[in-house]
Amino acid sequence: MTDKDKPFVCYRQGRWAMKIMPRGGEGWRLTAMWMLFYALLSGIYVWIVAGRPDDETFVGQITAGFILVTAIWA
Repeated sequence: MTDKDKPFVCYRQGRWAMKIMPRGGEGWRLTAMWMLFYALLSGIYVWIVAGRPDDETFVGQITAGFILVTAIWA
């Protein structure tokens, strides 16, 4: 795959940081799909926690699970 065919471009910013930007229609579509999945994941989290807001143990476990899933996903 040539550089022009790639849907994302990575720019180095300093020694450790980098910035990934979408390129063209395919890059923007993939970015939208990525964000749509995260919005769906967040909505499910809110829906589950809203069902039992008084149970602090349950909310803590679901929050820990959400953070874990988000870290794996990212």
